[in-house]
Parts: sequence; C-alpha cells; structure tokens
Amino acid sequence: MSLEILLIPLAMAAVGAAKAAIDDGPRGLGPRELTVRSRLSDGSLVAAALADLDATVSVTSPDEIRASFDARAVSMDRNDEGLWVARFDETWTEEEALGLVTGLDTAYGVCVQREVVRKIRERAPAAGLSIAEESVDDDSITLVLDVRSD
Repeated sequence: MSLEILLIPLAMAAVGAAKAAIDDGPRGLGPRELTVRSRLSDGSLVAAALADLDATVSVTSPDEIRASFDARAVSMDRNDEGLWVARFDETWTEEEALGLVTGLDTAYGVCVQREVVRKIRERAPAAGLSIAEESVDDDSITLVLDVRSD
C-alpha cells in the first residue's frame, strides 16, 4: 500500500494582503518610513526566506530581523499578533516594498514546504512508512510513501 503526498506552496493573495497592509507613516514628521504587514509568523523561516532572496540577514533578537539588499536595508519586527512587519526607509518605493514582501511570502512558502518534507522524512520510519519516490516539479514536491508490513 502507498500514500502519495503533494506539497505545493501557496501565495494565497499575498499581493492583495500586502497592499491592504501598507502604512507609509506620518507625513511631515521627518524621514518617511513605509511599513508592510505580512502574514508570516515563524522567525526562523522568515530569516531563511530572506536569505533565499539573497539578503544578508542578521537576527538581532527573537522579535527583530535585519536584512540588507546591496546598499539598502529592511528591518522586520513582530507585531502584537505575532506576525512580522517589514519596515522600509525612504529609499524604497511602495512598489519595491510590495515586491519584496510578495517575494518574501513566496520564499517563505517554499521554506515551509522544505520543513514539512524534512519532518516527513524524519518521522516516516517511526510511523512504519518509507519514502518510495520523490519528485520535484517547479515549486511542488511529490512524495510517495510505502507502508511497511513488518
């Protein structure tokens, strides 16, 4: 008997959610700060996703991550809901900020997918399963698990 698992990262309306979550801060009170709320919650996966986007990443505390892209930086911190908020300085346009958060959302989904596959590999033997086949197609991974009959 076999069990097939198909893992597909979804960007569930990330662009729409990011656009609804933009706040470009108070006007006329010094340098502008653009903030974009995300729907991301796991800090280690946020840091990994930023690294996958070729950022230099520094986790400064459990609730703060700094990332630099060439000469520009973004800081991220947790809000009261435990979700990550990206903070951009005046060198970023709204479109660039949205593009980065959308790309981060997609990269985060891939990191979640990798973590799920790692856990399946780790836990399969104890559950009496073995991985019979594994295939990767674009951003999806298919695992076929055989049920061992010991």
